[in-house]
Amino acid sequence: MSIVRIFALLSYLTIFGASVLGASDLRRKSGTKIECVAIKYMGESNFKTIGEYFGSRREHQYFRCVARDAENGRAGTYFIVGLSESVEKLPPKTSARIHLIMSIKEGVRIFECKIPGGKKFPLVSEIYCGIVSEKIDISQIKAWNVEFIDGKGNVLFSRCSYMWAL
Repeated sequence: MSIVRIFALLSYLTIFGASVLGASDLRRKSGTKIECVAIKYMGESNFKTIGEYFGSRREHQYFRCVARDAENGRAGTYFIVGLSESVEKLPPKTSARIHLIMSIKEGVRIFECKIPGGKKFPLVSEIYCGIVSEKIDISQIKAWNVEFIDGKGNVLFSRCSYMWAL
């Protein structure tokens, strides 16, 4: 067999034969991972939709998965977590636990955000984990750790800052 035919066969299997080789099963076994984490302050206007301006009292999240540590507010510090798979593939009753070390306060601060389970997010791979229960200055955060926990309390996957790893 010539090199050209071998290359063509490998290209075909890579593009079209992923299901034949079981690549989807290999990806499922590897599990969901956190690709990136960004920290950003977001005000209430970042979450206000056009329907709310015209009288709807309910927040519509549309194509955004938002999890907050308290239900009474929207403005706060958000950890925008990018996942390797869609949010829909997370197990039911999953929550995000955020550990913070601040320069002002002693010890580790822990915040827990419950991921909404009743909604379908097939195309969404970002979760906005918001700390809205208290005001946190982003410049005071020295180290952080984000863990995703299932309903039984087991850690599914996590990601931490460089300072947390030290």
